[in-house]
Amino acid sequence: MRATHRYRRRRDRLYHLLHYDNDMTPTEPTPTKITPKRFSIIIEELVRTKRLTHFEAVMYYCEQNGLEAHTITKWIDKSMREKIQYNAEELNYLPKTSSLF
Repeated sequence: MRATHRYRRRRDRLYHLLHYDNDMTPTEPTPTKITPKRFSIIIEELVRTKRLTHFEAVMYYCEQNGLEAHTITKWIDKSMREKIQYNAEELNYLPKTSSLF
């Protein structure tokens, strides 16, 4: 019985260390700032795990996070833009452009 009590006290102390400031006021979880690099990593992970195209992965991310598609344009870098364009051309959403390959 005493061991259980000690375990609970330790668990509660750890909980307070993680979720409260020193003055015992609850802290909000810090949202991670999305950068173009982090956004690319997230989209690449969706492409790998969910087997989506880059275009579909971006739309899926927007849908899951309640974002409008035009709000994420600042996170799309040149390489991601090229991948999305390639996917759109393959799906005949855009006219095909000339390429060297």
